[in-house]
Amino acid sequence: ISPHTSVVGQPYVVTFTVAAIPAASGTPTGTVTVSDGNGATCTGEAPNGSCALTSTTKGTRSVVATYPGDGSFAGSASPAVPHDVGAAATTVSITSAPAASFFGQPITVEFSVSVDAPGAGTPVGNVTITYGNAGSCTAPVTAGKCSFTPTAVGTRNLQAVFTPGTPDFLPDQSSNVSY
Repeated sequence: ISPHTSVVGQPYVVTFTVAAIPAASGTPTGTVTVSDGNGATCTGEAPNGSCALTSTTKGTRSVVATYPGDGSFAGSASPAVPHDVGAAATTVSITSAPAASFFGQPITVEFSVSVDAPGAGTPVGNVTITYGNAGSCTAPVTAGKCSFTPTAVGTRNLQAVFTPGTPDFLPDQSSNVSY
């Protein structure tokens, strides 16, 4: 398995060989299915092949190659090989905020959360926007924005903090945006 470990959404290549057990001879043919034991599969051609497997959740996976057999050879399955899949890193950003507002006026701050390469997937969780100690709001990643009314005048920093809703993604906080 290459690479030896991966993160959620990162493909890893599983190489396999299907061979006759001595005293038998010949070349097995057909398709081999590789599974991570958690729903992800890929296929490749016997007798020597590989395929790219992508696990969509964090954890230790039991990777097994299964050969169904052909007209001359019986089917078989490999022993399970453990493969560790870590949480994918994320990046949260403030994508839009008003230039200024008047005291007592609500503001809407837009944000985005992306998964950093080599990971992939759709992050789940909440983003909290803070305005120093003078206001905040929280919304699901899917909302892409939230609104609040600042409780003080002056210039402070807006910051977005992503809190994952599953262990498959890592938390992140944005750079400060002066407001």
